[in-house]
Amino acid sequence: MCPMQTVTERELIAAFVALAGSPDDRGADDPLGSLVRGVMSLLDVGAAGVLLADADGTLGVAASSDDVVAQVEAAALAGPDGPGADCYRTFTAVGTPDLVAALDRWPRFTALALGAGYTGAYAVPLRLPGEVIGAVTLHRVAPAPGTGTDTWPGDDALVLAQGLADVAAATVARQRALRHSGVLAQQLRSALDSRVVIEQAKGILAERGGFGVDEAFTQLRGYARRNRIRLADLADGIVDGTVDTRPVLGGPATVARGRR
Repeated sequence: MCPMQTVTERELIAAFVALAGSPDDRGADDPLGSLVRGVMSLLDVGAAGVLLADADGTLGVAASSDDVVAQVEAAALAGPDGPGADCYRTFTAVGTPDLVAALDRWPRFTALALGAGYTGAYAVPLRLPGEVIGAVTLHRVAPAPGTGTDTWPGDDALVLAQGLADVAAATVARQRALRHSGVLAQQLRSALDSRVVIEQAKGILAERGGFGVDEAFTQLRGYARRNRIRLADLADGIVDGTVDTRPVLGGPATVARGRR
C-alpha cells in the first residue's frame, strides 16, 4: 500500500465536518474519536491513539482505535517516552518508519509497540495558537512485501494528519470554553440567588430587631462566623423559618413552636 491512500473529496469533507462538531456543542461527536476515525480511514495506518493534556499538563490517553494501542500508549507514558510524548514536548511532528531503529530513543514505547505488531509510529501535535494540548500517534503494521518503509507515512499524509489534528484541537478548545462558561454562569446564578436570600434575611432581622439593614447584616455575619455557618445557609434558614432569629439578634433561643 502506498503511504498516501487515494482519498475522495467527499471523504475529506466528511472527516473535517465530523471533527468540527456542532457550533453549540449539543449532540456533537467526540472530536478526538472523530480524529482517530479520520486518520484510520484516510491514511495508511494500522492503529491510532490520541494523547491529551489535562489542566496540569499531564498527558493521558483520550482516544484510540482499539484497546491494544491504548494500552501501548498508556504504558509508554509511565516513562514517559514515545513519539507522542516527544511531540507534545517539542511542538513538532516526531516519528520513525522503522521502530527497530528507535529502541535506544524510546526503549519502553518501542518494545511495547513492536510487541503489539506495530513497525512504525509517527505523532503530530494537537495545536492551538501558542500551545500544544496533545498529540495523535499513527501506528503502522507490517508493510506489504516489497513495500519500503523509509518514506512512511509520506509528506502528503503528514500534512493531512496535521490538518485533521488542528481542527480536532480547535474543537476540543471550543468545547472546554463552553463547559467553562457554563460553570461560570452557574456560579453567577448561585451567587445572585444567595445575594437575594441574604437581603431578605437582613430585612427580617431589621424588622424583628428594630434597627437598620446595615446593623442587621452585622448581626447576621457575626453569628455566621461565630458558629462557622455559611452566610448563605444561615440566611436561607432565616427566610424559610427553620432558624430561630433570637440568638442571631443576641437574645436567648426560644423553645416556642413556629417561625421566629
